[in-house]
Amino acid sequence: MKKIVIPVVVFFVVIIASIIFAVSDSYTRVQYGKDTMFHRMTLDEGGTLEAEYDDVTTLVAGRNLQRIYSSLTVSEMKRIYKKPSWDPDTAIYLRFSDGAQYIIAEDPSVIDGVFILYTYKKENIRFTLSGYKTFDWIKRAIAPDGIYNDNPIIE
Repeated sequence: MKKIVIPVVVFFVVIIASIIFAVSDSYTRVQYGKDTMFHRMTLDEGGTLEAEYDDVTTLVAGRNLQRIYSSLTVSEMKRIYKKPSWDPDTAIYLRFSDGAQYIIAEDPSVIDGVFILYTYKKENIRFTLSGYKTFDWIKRAIAPDGIYNDNPIIE
């Protein structure tokens, strides 16, 4: 009897753990999207978004904000659980006035791949994304001349 019960119990424990992991991962993605939308909405209420890349800091303005938001919320992002290897000197840093920070770093192991490292309060979430030219779009949106309008340089 024990020969049958133990494998069945182990099987059900593995199935339940898999379901819990999948639900938790899905919840984290949905919450990340909501948090990113919240940070974007704080900009409409007078908040600011400072972007830093290549030793130039800009105050992102206008429709460039929408381009950044759409680049940060692509549904095909995959959550990663280990700390990725990235170059902090070539990364893009986005700092919202409410304390949220996004780091967009190129993923050297994938063509057109990026890591998105999100930090807000005590939350640290990491994603990887490839195939959407995310790094190029965000780099163009935060540049002083922007995509849609100019972004003031912060000294």
